[in-house]
Amino acid sequence: MQTRIDLLYLAAHLDELAGPFVGGWVCIERHQRPWRAQTLTNVTEEVLTTSSGHEYARESGKSLFESRDTCLRSLTPERLHYLMVAEALKAVEKLKIGALKNNMWQELVPAAYIILGLTEKLRSTARHQSA
Repeated sequence: MQTRIDLLYLAAHLDELAGPFVGGWVCIERHQRPWRAQTLTNVTEEVLTTSSGHEYARESGKSLFESRDTCLRSLTPERLHYLMVAEALKAVEKLKIGALKNNMWQELVPAAYIILGLTEKLRSTARHQSA
């Protein structure tokens, strides 16, 4: 089981923490999308091994186990941001607004504007495409 990752800390220190070295953070992609961040536990000239024990070809990032849709990539800011958005959406589903103090839920108002604006844009785009 994967331990909880402090994505905000990782983002603040990405330059030092990401890379192809033991303890370095990498991105595992599934279906050509960032799926999770993991650390490397072993690095050789040909193979990178992650904290889950899976091995990947160092040059291509292709998995060396039975998985056609999984590969290892560098943990770039863009990939990390994708993982952060995915994690934030999961976290928001668990929040109960009634249990939050006034000043706490008000901190979410800017995010609400962004999310509602994006969903409206997506709906509008879908309506135009189907028309």
